[in-house]
Amino acid sequence: MSTTRPTGSVLAIAGGIGLTIAAFLSWGTVSLDATKFAAALGIDPSQISPGSLPEMSQSVSGTDGWEGKLAVVAGIVAIVVGVIAMREVRKGLGVVLIVAGLAGGGVALYDVVTVNDQKDAAIQDAAPDLQQFGIQTSTLSDAIDVSLDPGIWICVLAGLVVVVAGVMVRAGETETSSGTPSAGFGTSFGSPTPMTPVSPPGAMAPPAPVAPLDPVPPPAGVEAPSADDGRGTSV
Repeated sequence: MSTTRPTGSVLAIAGGIGLTIAAFLSWGTVSLDATKFAAALGIDPSQISPGSLPEMSQSVSGTDGWEGKLAVVAGIVAIVVGVIAMREVRKGLGVVLIVAGLAGGGVALYDVVTVNDQKDAAIQDAAPDLQQFGIQTSTLSDAIDVSLDPGIWICVLAGLVVVVAGVMVRAGETETSSGTPSAGFGTSFGSPTPMTPVSPPGAMAPPAPVAPLDPVPPPAGVEAPSADDGRGTSV
């Protein structure tokens, strides 16, 4: 019996749990580098006293944006579909898992690729606080650091696991629909093959029918017996 589909179901559940948990973890940390900030302003960093800068260090979880919320939905879908695929065979479950994995892990990978855009968004969010100090946000591009935290990488990995699970479940569906040979006599679809009866050893074949003999005509001068004469022939 093939274990492709059951194994894929377990992977789907594990990957779905990973997507759901990773969405609530920290995906990145935005911080302000005081030295680079002073350089951007053209002043000596020693002239900046502690506490004179606005708080610019914060962690951002996946659910703070739409990406993490989508990862949660994809994780829940993967868990539910994985449980269904473990109990029964339904066409299309593998495709659903592949889509869920691409969605959940794809949004996290999107944030990784567009990390600079995320930094610009963080700067714009901090613009009101910075303007109170007469600081223009356009000078802070080098002063803002954005580091990626483990949560975003876990989400990418979990999405990949769900995709692999979907491929395995899909392969299991194909194996089931194609049919497998049944044990014993029969064709690949399980229908019995008619068997030719065999005579037991030593059995005699029935005698062949004997054709009736044609009557022999009587010799010349001998009268044939009459049908109603029961005494025999007359000469």
